Amino acid sequence: MAKQSVKNYLRLDKISRTAHSESAVHGEEALLAGQFVELGAVLDTADRELVEATKATAGAGFDALIAPVYIDKGFSDFDIQFESVPAGEPGRAIILENGSIISINAELAEGIAKGDDVAIGENGLGFAPVTGEEVVVGKCIDIEFEPNVGDLTVIRIIK
Repeated sequence: MAKQSVKNYLRLDKISRTAHSESAVHGEEALLAGQFVELGAVLDTADRELVEATKATAGAGFDALIAPVYIDKGFSDFDIQFESVPAGEPGRAIILENGSIISINAELAEGIAKGDDVAIGENGLGFAPVTGEEVVVGKCIDIEFEPNVGDLTVIRIIK
């Protein structure tokens, strides 16, 4: 697996221990850590249940958040700031609940300040400020600094 080029650091700050997750797959291109998706039909039940994932539309709602977990990163220069699930491969999609808290690198939340309502960003990746008719999916509750990553935008999910 080659390293992708979009910085997309995701930190799961407060997720329920009983949060539901799906094994989701997108056949056309890689899904990035922190990318919001809509879940579709069941694709395969022979080995395990896989569901189809499509990138969430900017300003709309979402079903789940891609949060990959690997035992073997697949390459020696792995960087947690550039995680992705390759096209056609299954990845973990967490079904977030009202009150879940996640943090993403500030580059995926440009123009967002503490206290702002947020919507899904372009291509389902990150967040954008709510400026009109977008669906509010969360609120920025803090801006923090993470060593070796930079500023993080902390979001409380509203569902």
